[in-house]
Amino acid sequence: MEGGKSGPAKLSWHRATYYDNMCPAERWYFVTCPLCQCNGHSTCNESNICTECQNNTTGATCDSCKEGYYGAPQNGGICKTCDCNNLAKVCNGTNGKCHCGTRGVIGNRCEWCDTSDKYVGNPNDGGTCFYKLLTDYQFTFNLSKPDDHYYTQINFMNRPSAGDRDVDFSVNCSGFANLNISYNSTSDPEGTLVDSNALCRNYKMKFTHKQYSFGNSENTTFYVYVYGFSTPFSLQVSLQLNVD
Repeated sequence: MEGGKSGPAKLSWHRATYYDNMCPAERWYFVTCPLCQCNGHSTCNESNICTECQNNTTGATCDSCKEGYYGAPQNGGICKTCDCNNLAKVCNGTNGKCHCGTRGVIGNRCEWCDTSDKYVGNPNDGGTCFYKLLTDYQFTFNLSKPDDHYYTQINFMNRPSAGDRDVDFSVNCSGFANLNISYNSTSDPEGTLVDSNALCRNYKMKFTHKQYSFGNSENTTFYVYVYGFSTPFSLQVSLQLNVD
């Protein structure tokens, strides 16, 4: 059957005469009128339905990329794997922009920290981003906006400056989440794990200045990782100097 991109037609050198009654527009693909259209990623069954979409496609006509892939699979196009720096599981199915899973990580490939919102670090090469906490303040993070939907982790860091004071750390999460705490210093640059897989519900811990050596050339820095939650989600976190 002759035709063009708009439907069946009689073609000549100077124009095309289209015949709308020969094939419904929604069933016109390539230059034929197939019983069912699977965009080259499946075959039709006896009921003229695409049997099973292949090539990482999905949809009634295999016209979309499944989660974790992006592209334009229509008319035999391909779906590519989301390239998200190992910091996102899904991306926009059309343009590949990643939905970063860690708060404060931004960029089409989750390759930057949102420094405008006080996040620091390096998310490349297995790294991540941290919100820089101030001592003697309580911070509240409310992850309930539509843009927060894909977040499952948020990280914090703090470097106590008072060498003669202990630090009381506390965090309280609105729902289920785990947390890890570690620290590093000049003499321990690789870092040491303090606690892991703890429940983030009314969690408290004291860091003594004698054990961790604050406010000197050691530059002792604490890192807190809250992970495994689903939004909407909120938490309160603080590091308070102990005045006792």
